[in-house]
Amino acid sequence: MDELNSRLSDFRKKYTLLTSVTVIFFFGIIAGFLWISPIVGGACIALMAAFFFAAFKLKARYNDFYTENVIKPCYASCGFVDGISYSREDGIPTDTVADTGAIALGTRMTSDNLVTGSYSGIRFSQSCLSVFDETGTGSDRTESELFKGIWLVVELGKSVEGRL
Repeated sequence: MDELNSRLSDFRKKYTLLTSVTVIFFFGIIAGFLWISPIVGGACIALMAAFFFAAFKLKARYNDFYTENVIKPCYASCGFVDGISYSREDGIPTDTVADTGAIALGTRMTSDNLVTGSYSGIRFSQSCLSVFDETGTGSDRTESELFKGIWLVVELGKSVEGRL
């Protein structure tokens, strides 16, 4: 487990370094074109693109590694083995949550850490979900948390009548 945590930490450190360098080159573009020369600005564009691409590829490798070494073993131990996939950024769509009518949607919703797969042919999606209601503006603005938790969608392949 320590080796797994160490590898995940290494991925995060490398990603942070690559994105930080990308931001530095962004400012180099501005400085290059405004104060130094177009050649320096152009070089910064090329370097920024290279570092951005490297960060993007590293992020994809991190997600693959995390899926294979954390998500899949966890779900496999529960018998969920068919087509497990994971995305840290994606979540359950707002329309899916709204269609249930189970909770008030408020004015803002965030969802991430989407896991999808199937169990005995029954498809499921699971995601972290937070729903907020914002009122007022400026210094009078308040935010109330309406829901925070794991949202699970199970596709049974048939309509289920009833009330929650």
